[in-house]
Amino acid sequence: MERTSRQRPEILSEYYHDGKTQKQIAHIFGLSRATISNKMKKYGIKTRDTKYKPKEIGTLNPEDLEYLLGLVIGDGYISFYPNSKYIEICVEEPIHKKIIKLAEEIGCSWGYKKTSSTNTVKSIFLYSSTLTKLLKEKIEKIDDFFKDAESGRNFVRGIYECEGWVRYQRKKASSINIGMTDFKILQLTGNVLTKNNFDYVISNKKPSRGHLGKKPMYELRIRGGFLACEKFIETFHPCIKNTLSKNERSDL
Repeated sequence: MERTSRQRPEILSEYYHDGKTQKQIAHIFGLSRATISNKMKKYGIKTRDTKYKPKEIGTLNPEDLEYLLGLVIGDGYISFYPNSKYIEICVEEPIHKKIIKLAEEIGCSWGYKKTSSTNTVKSIFLYSSTLTKLLKEKIEKIDDFFKDAESGRNFVRGIYECEGWVRYQRKKASSINIGMTDFKILQLTGNVLTKNNFDYVISNKKPSRGHLGKKPMYELRIRGGFLACEKFIETFHPCIKNTLSKNERSDL
């Protein structure tokens, strides 16, 4: 098996989900136990004591599931291979702490790595076959999920925290924006906004330089100026991008 850093998710999945030892994992990937140990230290992965036994995660409440679903759809990835079941979410630093707290509350194993030169963006890995299967099923039946969801507010919060930003004019917040290639998800997001009395428009945008693929880019913009921005923050309570001061950068 090729010895690359891409083995990291598989290593963590084997170690946390199946309860294998470092020696067993090293044998699987043709590496030394010391190499496995160093990789875990490098990525800040907590080791367990010798009495550890694999266990299923606790139950997610509907609000947290809705929020996590928004994060995964916004900027996440689900691996559903037989020996490598995990969820990866790429988020800015203030959010990763909230995801880790949520994972620890339900007993889900996790790890992370820094993905930017400024160390402000991190990929969070959640290792649970139960959670992986649950989110995969919800995404495949996203329309049914929204029919059952009480409000969708937590989903919008997750989407915004991954793919949203504040646009400014004359150093003052003028609109809340969410950009992505999935038009259907933006429509579902818009439906939630309508239920909460927001006025919005979805437009087709030219992909920015360096944008991967040739898919069209869409942008949802909430209209109503600064007051609408304040209302959005008060309604959805995102944990970042919620300071609409004159000094805040427009690219946050």
